[in-house]
Amino acid sequence: MKYSVIDVSSSSVSMIVAERGGEVLFKERASLSLVHYLEGEKLSLSGMEKLAVLLEHMKTVAMAEGAERCYVISTAALRHVRNSKEIASFIKKRTGLSVNYIDEPTEAYCDYLANRGYAALDRAVLVDLGGKSIEICDLSKTEKGEMFGFEFGLIDLTHKFVSNIYPSREEGKAMRKFLNKKLDAANVPCEGAFATAVLVGATANAIYDIYADFAKVSGAEQKVMEYARFKKLAKRLLEGADRSRLILKNAPEKVYVLGAALTALKAVFKRFAVENIIVSDHGVKEGYLCLVREGKEKGRYTLLTSANAEDAASAVTVAVDAALPVPAPAPKKRGRPKKVQPQQEGAPAEEKAPKKRREVKTQTQRGDHE
Repeated sequence: MKYSVIDVSSSSVSMIVAERGGEVLFKERASLSLVHYLEGEKLSLSGMEKLAVLLEHMKTVAMAEGAERCYVISTAALRHVRNSKEIASFIKKRTGLSVNYIDEPTEAYCDYLANRGYAALDRAVLVDLGGKSIEICDLSKTEKGEMFGFEFGLIDLTHKFVSNIYPSREEGKAMRKFLNKKLDAANVPCEGAFATAVLVGATANAIYDIYADFAKVSGAEQKVMEYARFKKLAKRLLEGADRSRLILKNAPEKVYVLGAALTALKAVFKRFAVENIIVSDHGVKEGYLCLVREGKEKGRYTLLTSANAEDAASAVTVAVDAALPVPAPAPKKRGRPKKVQPQQEGAPAEEKAPKKRREVKTQTQRGDHE
């Protein structure tokens, strides 16, 4: 059996398709900043519609990749909105998918499970800088209660301390003071406890992409950053005149949180006296699948079936449009039909599909399964 896990985060919707043994076969990600669709403490109807479109797209891609069971999870992105039940009901009705809201301790534990192989490294600590939460896990520990989770993230730090796109020196100093105060209050270890930092998440991978360009790194099997070079990069991105070029070339979608991310990492690395930095491709989705496979999490899932996986692949783009409001039928015209173009913010890049696209009829068992 193949599984798919879709994660709704504060800045994107991402998915993996994996074998029963846990090997990841396929990945997909699409940008979507749900923060822009908040009305007070509630997600707007427009935001729910945008989310439903992307989830429908991910579901169709998962079917094309042969996934049979689909889990949808959401962490801090939707954990604190007041209409979370309404969102889940809306998504269920529009896509047939059930949303599993996971709490902060479980989110941190999922990060740990996905990266516990790094525990063999010298005094390894995992750091996940999310948009609405931060996780820090001592990889020598094994219990959920031993992980550190904070209910604020890069978006919160940016709103609280940054008046422009990039933090000033004074704003960076205030941010680091705030972070250290929070880490002290949680009894997070200080210098000497850790030597290797394992970074997790989309922002960490975006920083590595910038680092690889800056340091002229290519073809590396493992994403490793030298601490001295990282410090030079951070200084250039926070203070350099040409910082926007590097960011817009490699990670334009992260431009508004990158300043907070670099400032936070500088504070954490200095606190731990980090010597080595590794960026991991595995995170919450892989960890959640571990919990499901080991029987430690009984999330709600949707069974996916398709008569023909190749037809499902060719219907990916059409399925995205099908999730949008259907306009009145237009008069028939002779000639070759125009290519379908999804028109929504944060849409995924166009899939490579056969020239002839046709919508495939799929059956989704819409009941919740334990």
